[in-house]
Amino acid sequence: MLTRPSATVRQRGPVLPLRDPVLRGAVTDVIHRVDRALEQPSVNGSARTVLDDAEAVRAELAVRLLRLAERLREPPSRDRWAATQDQLVDLLLDVRSISDRVEHELDGRWSALFARLRDAVATVRRASRLEELIADTPSAVAGLGFRRVLLSSVEDGTFVARHALDLDDPSREEGIVLAGSEAPLLLDRDLRETDMVRTREPLVVADAQGDPRGHPGLRRATGWTSYVAAPVTVRDGEVIGFIHADRGAAPVGEVDAEALRLYAEAYRMAFERLAVEHRTERARDRVRRAVAAMESVFESGGDPGAGTRYGADPRPEVEALLTSREVEVLRLMATGATNAAIAARLVIAEGTAKTHVKNILRKLDAGNRAEAVSRFLGGVDDGDDPS
Repeated sequence: MLTRPSATVRQRGPVLPLRDPVLRGAVTDVIHRVDRALEQPSVNGSARTVLDDAEAVRAELAVRLLRLAERLREPPSRDRWAATQDQLVDLLLDVRSISDRVEHELDGRWSALFARLRDAVATVRRASRLEELIADTPSAVAGLGFRRVLLSSVEDGTFVARHALDLDDPSREEGIVLAGSEAPLLLDRDLRETDMVRTREPLVVADAQGDPRGHPGLRRATGWTSYVAAPVTVRDGEVIGFIHADRGAAPVGEVDAEALRLYAEAYRMAFERLAVEHRTERARDRVRRAVAAMESVFESGGDPGAGTRYGADPRPEVEALLTSREVEVLRLMATGATNAAIAARLVIAEGTAKTHVKNILRKLDAGNRAEAVSRFLGGVDDGDDPS
């Protein structure tokens, strides 16, 4: 007995609905014609119930192709067929033609979706700074076919809206962000977004206005009827934010959620790359500031060359904390000498020079060489607030 393939077999991922109204009507018509000709009820009860699931449409049409082929292979019985053999052949060709049209539409839809996703990911990859990545994300997500996009962050266990894009009414953007940030909501079981923190998977909310766990402020500010959302994670799986998107009055589905998930994954990789570069740049800025501070101290010592002279003398209170060898090492540190250079100058092993530097930092309670040199010239900080 032929039966419709089970959901487990046919589901290979998110499904697309049939959107072309002419094709939807043609599918319904051919399924009903086959069922009447074969005098068999529809596998699904009604052809219309499968139109929002393209994989189900494929399965229904495949079942009818098999039924028609089986009937044509049967020898005629005494009873006259309800449909003649020629009519059954015509029906079989019609079903095959409709199946081809369904495949063509779905192939085009997937191709268009992948092209949009490729463009969105390219925008992510082009970002050279974190600020640029965050600023470009709403428009990149809108390029996937959405009308409204919201980028949020997770801060201290709360959901905080940060950036919004509304292609239909830009004047609402500020109000949307305000509604989602003025009074941050705790990510607990009463809030829908908590599910994404727990599962790290996107979600589809088909009835946003009737969802008891929806964000009340955003629900009022957006007026959205349905939306999809995806979590933004970092390498260890921690959720650091969310991306919400909707199609205005048009419904969203699993394919929209999958597209948003793929974008969020590209966003994660770009975010981590730029975060590393950002931290590296900040470290460089700190080094540059420390060097500038040292130069300023050198210049304020009355002798412009004091900081670069091997014979520069430390403050008495600093000298009292160090051994004579450590004082020599500290003087060379003030010239910018590396451990290798210090070892060569003092004719000691590089490891010994490194040990001296560690002892100096410990005794002067300095976090780095620049801080130690600053104290070398300016004295030990007594801990008082300079203000």
